[in-house]
Amino acid sequence: MTSSPKVIVGKKEEYSADSVIIASGLQSVTLGAGEEEYVGRGVSYCAVCDANFYKGKTVAVMSKRGSGIRGAVELARQCERVVLLDSENLSVFAENNKQKNIEVYSNVRFKRLDVDGVVKGVEVEIDKKSKKFDVSCVFVELGKKPKTDEYAGVLKLDDEGYIVTNSLMETSLKGVFACGDVRNGALKQLVTACADGAIAGTYA
Repeated sequence: MTSSPKVIVGKKEEYSADSVIIASGLQSVTLGAGEEEYVGRGVSYCAVCDANFYKGKTVAVMSKRGSGIRGAVELARQCERVVLLDSENLSVFAENNKQKNIEVYSNVRFKRLDVDGVVKGVEVEIDKKSKKFDVSCVFVELGKKPKTDEYAGVLKLDDEGYIVTNSLMETSLKGVFACGDVRNGALKQLVTACADGAIAGTYA
């Protein structure tokens, strides 16, 4: 990417251009257990998207510092039982939760998925004691991160992995621009992403 013109390697072809705009957005934070192969077979990264598939069933939500609360509340509207497993202390939410079919567990550490072609359950550690939950799906709601792994060492990234740009959407490499959620910025909204794209396209 440091040469000019830039060469972009796709799955089937290579493309060359004088300017490149990166708009790769965000990706879900994973459990790091290779669970991606079970997406659609008992693993989901979007409670809002997939709640309807598990209507009347028991599901688990893996959460970090409350990141799964919104998903758990959405799932509780359709699922018989929702097990919210958070890495921190959710005592405040647990005390004020009005949806009786949400069970809240704090100080949880993920151990493994119980699988047999599809996900059958999840095993965790709670206060240093192992506990297994039989569930139809594990919803991984650990937040989002920028899709920038391939740019490490090539472009300047901030401490959270977002591409650093100036007001013209220029990155640290001449001819390479970034826009939208993948770049550093206070707001991650559609309206700001569109504005970023307009600026990047103009100056590219």
